[in-house]
Amino acid sequence: MAGRFERPLETQGAFPLPSVGSQLGKYRLVRLLGEGGMGQVWLAVAQETDRQVALKLLKPEARQQGQVLSELRDAFGVVQGLTYQSICKALDLDNDPMFGPYLIMDYVPGLPLNEYARQHLQQGHEIGVAQVVRWLRPIAQALDYGHNHEIQWASGKCATGVLHRDVKPSNILMKQDSAGRLLGSVLIDYGLAATIRQSLSRHTRVQVDTAGTLPYMAPETFRKVRNEQTD
Repeated sequence: MAGRFERPLETQGAFPLPSVGSQLGKYRLVRLLGEGGMGQVWLAVAQETDRQVALKLLKPEARQQGQVLSELRDAFGVVQGLTYQSICKALDLDNDPMFGPYLIMDYVPGLPLNEYARQHLQQGHEIGVAQVVRWLRPIAQALDYGHNHEIQWASGKCATGVLHRDVKPSNILMKQDSAGRLLGSVLIDYGLAATIRQSLSRHTRVQVDTAGTLPYMAPETFRKVRNEQTD
């Protein structure tokens, strides 16, 4: 994997934006799933196996920044080892000569928790404590798993604990089958979104909140951000 990022991409000018049907390596883009401050997420299909995956492409401003790619590669090396049923699996990190670097993640069919809860209420269902526990217990267990996960660095140094750093309803997917039945909840963007956000802020002109999403920050992080804003 590392060899694909050791040299600058041999491209001219800015990377183009992909579209439905674009080919990135062995993957064909099917549908744009979302777009935000850090880039685009596409539903894609592997040519040989027809496996569906989610591809995350960085913003054009970041695709030619070697430092951003280096930090992303290091973060990917850590979260790739997280294997837990309620954590969306980070599968690979690749580089396309036309569209730039992209992350390959498991595709989780379903809705973000905030949208699922909104539809749940619109259908006349209440959201009680038991329902909240059912939805969020797998997420709490996933965070506990990540916090106790052992990391083996290339230098040989060991550490314990991988932080998500941006737990919020839109990063919790309610997994559903083709009939709309709930199969469980899954935590996405484990550690990677925060790394991309921080790298974009440091190495490009993209203005982002590097600490996370304000309403969902840990209290100590919120206090730090508030103090920085008032200094």
